[in-house]
Amino acid sequence: MIAGDDDRYEEIVTQIGAANSLAQMQDVAAGICRAYHLANIAYHAVYLPGAQIFNPILVLTYESEWIERYKNNDYFKIDPVVVSGTKGFLPLDWAHLDRDNDVARDFFAEADRFAVGWQGMTWPVRGAGGERTLFTITANMSVPE
Repeated sequence: MIAGDDDRYEEIVTQIGAANSLAQMQDVAAGICRAYHLANIAYHAVYLPGAQIFNPILVLTYESEWIERYKNNDYFKIDPVVVSGTKGFLPLDWAHLDRDNDVARDFFAEADRFAVGWQGMTWPVRGAGGERTLFTITANMSVPE
């Protein structure tokens, strides 16, 4: 760890614990992006048993235009990250996603126009009650970085 990271980590954990709304969590996520030079963070509750709405929890730092476009076009259905992440159990490195088909290529080209991030890592999280969430960080780094 870099000197000072322990303090930064403790501060972030405290902020997460103190957040009592999605808006406050989004503020915390934006702060994490700034602190660690990330493009974006997304926490996407894909499935929560008993939830009355589809995609019930979204904590996102993406541009609002991208979020609206994503929802309006039902990109949940074609997003290679969501499709792969909801099926898998292991972390997903975006560098290993198939981008050769037209749908994926077009999707990522559009996402790039909205500064989603060139590279990403997504961790599927599964709860004991069948809950499924995806936690993603993105950055504008080269593959080796």
